[in-house]
Amino acid sequence: IKHILWKHYDTVVKWDSTGKARPCVLDNIQKSLLCNTVYLGYDLFECSLCDNYNLVYHHCHSRFCTSCGTKNQKILASKAQYMCLDVPHRHIVFTIPKELRKYIQKDRSLIDCLFDAVNNTLTFMAYKRSKHKKYKFGFICTLHTFGRDLKFNPHIHVLIAECVIDKNCNQVSHTHFHYEQLRKSFQKS
Repeated sequence: IKHILWKHYDTVVKWDSTGKARPCVLDNIQKSLLCNTVYLGYDLFECSLCDNYNLVYHHCHSRFCTSCGTKNQKILASKAQYMCLDVPHRHIVFTIPKELRKYIQKDRSLIDCLFDAVNNTLTFMAYKRSKHKKYKFGFICTLHTFGRDLKFNPHIHVLIAECVIDKNCNQVSHTHFHYEQLRKSFQKS
């Protein structure tokens, strides 16, 4: 990845100077290119007996970096695993139509609306399940702003427990998610 970034570095600088890219893009690319090199500094460890030494280069700590970002991802995954209930979980992806993506790309604060829409959808589904009782789903949401083809495509991945929790913290199994209800509810949110 560093090789690709170095190859297209001039293009990114041009985008940054013309305002086509957000300011954080160039900053994160520069950090990841300099990660684990002398340019970010290093610690020198030297043996006083045999004069051997070892240089340990500093890291950039950017989530965009392939090495630092992977470490951050593993830390977040272990925290999420610790918080999850010991029940089967389901993976659901919520996305928006192509026509709406340009508005979110121009105004990044609209991303919060996606999270609100997912929360409203899952709350509505729990309410439909309970009718007269108060149930809540346990779920974790993660935002991805690009698709596999690297085009801007904001979508939310949801890891949801296949159970609901009532007001007394009792778990009630919930293994059926009606796709059409999820889709229609998300569209209305």
